[in-house]
Amino acid sequence: MLPWFLERFNTPNAKGGRASFFDVALIRSNPILYELRVLKIIRFISKKYSLLVLGWDRDGTHSFSEFIGENVLVKRFKIKAPYARFYLLLYYPLFWLWVFKNLLVYRPKVIHACDLDALIPAYLFKLFFSAKLVFDNFDRFAMAFIPTKYRLLYSAVNKIEEVLAKKSDALITVSEERKSLFGGYLPKHAEIIMNCPGLEDYDEVVNDEQKLKVNEVLTLVYAGAIARDRGLLLISKA
Repeated sequence: MLPWFLERFNTPNAKGGRASFFDVALIRSNPILYELRVLKIIRFISKKYSLLVLGWDRDGTHSFSEFIGENVLVKRFKIKAPYARFYLLLYYPLFWLWVFKNLLVYRPKVIHACDLDALIPAYLFKLFFSAKLVFDNFDRFAMAFIPTKYRLLYSAVNKIEEVLAKKSDALITVSEERKSLFGGYLPKHAEIIMNCPGLEDYDEVVNDEQKLKVNEVLTLVYAGAIARDRGLLLISKA
């Protein structure tokens, strides 16, 4: 069964062909293939729809383009750039132009934009070509990447994200708390999809009733971005 935000838009299936048209475009500003949430989205959408994936190879270690299966094309912007640095803002216009150019070429009917830095070019394309837009909010951009001491910039980026979220056709967040941060800027359709592993890849049955004993060593695994505001130092000292 396909997610409601794709079934509602009812895009035709172009599976099997490698023509210059894709039903859905997914945009993410990293190399794509190491992020489990993105890989789950790709696997899920491509079961029925042809999919164009636009990413950014900031380290210069990945191929420019590759096919995954029969109907998924991955293309990567190849200009090297840092992660989580203030001067990254200077690189974004180049990435946005590249994304917009590819959207013009392939003309997807639905765009799945992951975070604000992917949402901006996606919204511009929606504005001019009436594509349906799904905003998948992994992280609030200002909270994750802009120090609060830059209050003006922090507030401006937050407001831009909220306004564009409202103008999207659908919003996906990872929790009720994250959803509540958008306040009155929620679009008509808003959904929560948590960052959970795909259990279809595991042979062992997961027992939800298993409990950790008091005297056992607790091992935590964190697979997100490394940032000061994530509480990682507090956890390490606990």
